[in-house]
Amino acid sequence: GTPSRLLPGYDFVSELSISNDGDGRDPNPRDEGDWVDANDLADPLFDQCDLADSSWHGTFIAGQIAARPNDAVGVAGINWGARILPVRISGKCGARLSDLLDGVRWAAGLPVAGVPMNTTPAKVINLSFGGSGACNAAYQSLIQDVTAAGALLVVAAGNSAGPLTRPADCPGAFSVASVRRDGAKAEYSSFGANVALSAPGGALENIGETLLLAPDNNGRTVPLANGWGYKQGTSFSAPQVAGVAGLMLAVNPGLTVGALTDRLKAAVRPHTAPVAAACGPGNN
Repeated sequence: GTPSRLLPGYDFVSELSISNDGDGRDPNPRDEGDWVDANDLADPLFDQCDLADSSWHGTFIAGQIAARPNDAVGVAGINWGARILPVRISGKCGARLSDLLDGVRWAAGLPVAGVPMNTTPAKVINLSFGGSGACNAAYQSLIQDVTAAGALLVVAAGNSAGPLTRPADCPGAFSVASVRRDGAKAEYSSFGANVALSAPGGALENIGETLLLAPDNNGRTVPLANGWGYKQGTSFSAPQVAGVAGLMLAVNPGLTVGALTDRLKAAVRPHTAPVAAACGPGNN
């Protein structure tokens, strides 16, 4: 049969209350859901969280990158020959920074205490995750180490409609913002000097809501049947860049992180057409 394009990954979620899978770190990266219900809001651990169904965030992103083509359903991924290394770092209401740092390091083939070495290191890592503060030493060290290991770290710019926060504002991170179909910045997308480029992320436009379609799951809490879903956000702009970087490596496996970065930026089409009236007195 055809060999699986899903490589053996790892679950780095260490907190049982967050993981929803009944255990800590283990070799099973399956997403058991990240829902937050009314019972969770009564728990001091989660009382600052929002009520939400499971997002199936990673499933959607993996599908954007590598969904099967020519099967008469859904969509084809950008790089349908890519192999996906699933690394779970977050669960209910987010992630611990230590889990995120360890998960990204492991994905790049770097050693993590107490975890077997990753024998299939990733050359491109998609991190559609962000914090609320500025870049710190932990994130900066991570980016430097992962880049030195030969992996391009593609990160989402964020959806706060304001300045970049970590890790998108960290030097060396390949930060991706979101644009609408017409090339204008999506209203929710964060922005700043460290944005490497922008890609379509779905947005509310004057022709109605135009979202991205990719594989999803029908479960509101735990995983149920696989399906298709529509989402928007810089989380889903980033994997388009990760998918293209994978295609570039398929053509030339010798491309360094620096070469990938330079060529991706060089291929960007500038957006120059005005889409709104200039701001000024009485027109804001």
